[in-house]
Amino acid sequence: MFTVLVNGLLPYDSGKTWFSIALARGLMFKGFKVSMYKPIAAHSAWYQFLTVINSLKHGILVGEDIIKYISILGLNFSLELINPVDFMTAPPNPKLFSSSKKYLASLEEFFEQIVLARVSTINENTKHYLIAANAEKTVNSLKPWIKKLCNKLKPETLSINKLLKIVYSRNVLETLDYNLEKLSEKSDIIIVESFSNASIPYYRFLEKVNMVLTVTPGYVFSLNVKEFKKAVQKLYRTLGDIGLRTDLIIDTVNKTFEIPVSPSLSPEDLNVKDVVLKTIKLYKTC
Repeated sequence: MFTVLVNGLLPYDSGKTWFSIALARGLMFKGFKVSMYKPIAAHSAWYQFLTVINSLKHGILVGEDIIKYISILGLNFSLELINPVDFMTAPPNPKLFSSSKKYLASLEEFFEQIVLARVSTINENTKHYLIAANAEKTVNSLKPWIKKLCNKLKPETLSINKLLKIVYSRNVLETLDYNLEKLSEKSDIIIVESFSNASIPYYRFLEKVNMVLTVTPGYVFSLNVKEFKKAVQKLYRTLGDIGLRTDLIIDTVNKTFEIPVSPSLSPEDLNVKDVVLKTIKLYKTC
C-alpha cells in the first residue's frame, strides 16, 4: 500500500480536493489504480448548500468532496467506505449575540457549529446524529432544511461531547483503519485527503504515510516524510489534537520540492504533471 497524504495549510479553501482529484486523474492516466479516501469530512450547510441537497438525494449525510470523487473519477466504492465520518456545520444566528465581536468569535468554534453528523462503521453500519443545541442556534433560513434532513436521516439527538466520544471510540478508529485496508486491496496508490488544516486526518494513520503534499493557494509543497512524522509525534505529545495543525508543523519540516499551481475552473484543468511524475518516482522506490 502506497499512501499519499494531502493536507491543507489553511483552515478553509486550501484547494485540497481539486488538487487530489487532479493528481488521481494524472496517475490513472499513467495506468495506476487509484483510490480516494477522506476518513473525516466537514462541510457547511450554508457555504456548501449543495451538500444539503445531495444528502437529501442520497439519504445519507455527505459532503461535496466525496460526490466529486465519485462523479469525476468514476470510483466504484460506497460513500461510507470512502468517507466513514462526516460533519455538517451551520453558522449561528448573529441576532443571538450581544456584539459582533462575540458573533465573529463563535464562527471560529468548529464544534459549536456542528448540527448533524454521520458515523459509518465496519460493514457500513451507518448512524446519524443531531446536535439539537447547535441546530436551534443556527440562522432561521436553514432550520427548515435541517428539519428536512432530520425527517430523511432519522438522527439520534445527543450532545457534542457524546458525539466526540463516539468519534474517538475504538470502534470508529478501527473502522478508519479497516476502510483504508479495504481500499488498498484494489489500488496501487491511495490518496488520503485530510480535513480543514489538520496535518493528518487521524493520528493512527501517521505510520502509514509514504508521501506528504501540503496544498495552499498557488503552491503544492512536498514535505520530508521522516521529519513530518517526527514533528507530528512531538507536537501531538505536547499539545494533543491542536498540535496536528499543518501551520504548526510545516515550518519545522524540510520541503523536498515545491510546485506552483495556477487557478483553474475545474480539477480537470489543473496542471499537476510534475507532481504526478514525482509521485510515480517515489512509488517505485517503496
